[in-house]
Amino acid sequence: MRTTLISLAATACFLHVVELSDKAHAEDLPPEYKPVVERGLGWLAAQQFEDGHWAVGGGSCPQSMTGLSGLSFLMEGSTPRAGKYAKHIRRAVDWFLARSMPNGMLGDPNNPEEATSYMYGQGYGVLFLASVYGEEEDVNVRRKLEDVLTRAVLFIGRAQSVHGGWT
Repeated sequence: MRTTLISLAATACFLHVVELSDKAHAEDLPPEYKPVVERGLGWLAAQQFEDGHWAVGGGSCPQSMTGLSGLSFLMEGSTPRAGKYAKHIRRAVDWFLARSMPNGMLGDPNNPEEATSYMYGQGYGVLFLASVYGEEEDVNVRRKLEDVLTRAVLFIGRAQSVHGGWT
C-alpha cells in the first residue's frame, strides 16, 4: 500500500506540474496516461477514512497523506464545491480544521500516528489548505482557513532550528 501511495504522490506531482504550466492544464494530460490517473484517483477516493483523512500502514502519517491526497484531487480539477472529488476535498479540509492545534500544528502531537514526521505533514497540510483557500466561497470556512493557515505558517517558522533545519 505504501508503494501505491508513493506512486499516487508522484502522479499528483506530475499533475501539479501540468497545472502550473502556462500552456498546459490537467485536461492536456496525454491520453495514454488518463486511465492510469483516473484509476489511481478512484482508488485513492476509496481509501479515505469516514472522518476525511488518509493514512498509511497502521494509521501513520495522516497529515502528510491527507495533504497529498487532497492535492491530487485539486490537480484533477475538483474543488471543495464542484467536481468529481469535491466531497473528498471537503472532508479532508474539515479533518484538518478539526485537528488544528492552538499553536498552529495541524495534528495532535500526543497521538503517536500523528506525531510521526509531523513537519512533512505540516508542510503538505499547509500547501493543501492554501490551495483550497483560493477556491473557498463560504465566508465562515474561509475565515477559519485563514486563521488555521496563519497559525500553521507561524508554527513552521517557530519550529526552524538555529542551524536552519526543522526539528
